[in-house]
Amino acid sequence: MSDASASLMHLNLDTSACDSMSRYGHWDDGGWNLCASALPPPDQPCVVYSFGINKDTSFEFDFVRRHPHCTIYAFDPSIGRETGDDFHPRIKFFNVGVSGKAKTEEVNGVIWKMMTLAGVMSMLGHEWLDVLKMDIERSEWGVLGDMVSSKKWVHVELWPVTQILAELHFSPDAIEFEKNARSMYLLGTLEKGGYRVFSRDEDRPFSYPVNIQVSNSSHARVHHVLEVGFVHSAKYYKKALR
Repeated sequence: MSDASASLMHLNLDTSACDSMSRYGHWDDGGWNLCASALPPPDQPCVVYSFGINKDTSFEFDFVRRHPHCTIYAFDPSIGRETGDDFHPRIKFFNVGVSGKAKTEEVNGVIWKMMTLAGVMSMLGHEWLDVLKMDIERSEWGVLGDMVSSKKWVHVELWPVTQILAELHFSPDAIEFEKNARSMYLLGTLEKGGYRVFSRDEDRPFSYPVNIQVSNSSHARVHHVLEVGFVHSAKYYKKALR
């Protein structure tokens, strides 16, 4: 991605945003770059939400191996696994998905239960997420949109999330202009709220470069799928301040 395209899309890489970045899980698809220095110390609780795991739990197992004080809550309604069939004592599984609104939907004859992020946090009694990971095939925009418009959190500065790892999807089709423009707005809102891009991975085997229209007069050259890590440095030590 060019510097100009990154700027248009609010995806400028900020190498100063994270003191210590590391790869967790597989080096190819299934693994994620994480800002390890943004995690709480071992004497504090650590909560991770992982939405969309498919059949690959390399990220989750590598995470709890390195940070045994952390608990990961994994969610995926597409793999035929029942809630409570946990992968590990610190990798809890829930047969639900995340979306911009609470609903049920039928996919290939299977009913999926979808919840908002706020709804999941309320269900599990969590007030803060140290990591929010989303690999949910375009539904990430609905989730981010719901968070932006949430009456509970009001402003991005109030989001109870230290870092966000997300697979972002963009469309080259002109008819998708409004969706791409909405995506740019959401990314810009994250940037204004203090989230910085510490990782941007476009070297994926399934991703290819496309031109997308981001405004009436502007286009950006971007891979149609990006794995991006955002961190809010002001929230590193939030638990000591609460």
